[in-house]
Amino acid sequence: MPGCLEKTIETFLHQIFNQIILVHQHPRTAFELNVQELHNDGCLVSCAVNSTCMALLDAGIPMKDVVAAVTCCISSNGNIIIDPLASDLSDSKASLTVVVEAKTKSILALTTEGMFTTAQLNDSIKRCAQTSETVFEHYLKYVKTQAQS
Repeated sequence: MPGCLEKTIETFLHQIFNQIILVHQHPRTAFELNVQELHNDGCLVSCAVNSTCMALLDAGIPMKDVVAAVTCCISSNGNIIIDPLASDLSDSKASLTVVVEAKTKSILALTTEGMFTTAQLNDSIKRCAQTSETVFEHYLKYVKTQAQS
């Protein structure tokens, strides 16, 4: 049975992809997204967002934009760790996941846990947004590879 965390992740994913999938182009069509957690060594939410976006790209589902999610945590000594492991997350004082749109580079969604200062939040968002470029490059590389085959 799904617990509170799973329902929260489900709602988060629904809110993100409900905004970017162009459902009006497919009347009387239902999109069902199934995300299965096989292994979790940290960054579960960002992995779910990125893998869902990649699956939609692969399936050719029309989207308003592609998105990338990046998780970071703020360690007990104040350092920002991008793409932390589960052990880093358990030892951290705060964590956040930032979802960025490719075209506008704007933040589509943000989820946080823990306590942090405004400066730490702003710095974390900035670093996550910068790191999202790597995910977008991966998407582009994959799409180019698929187009050539």
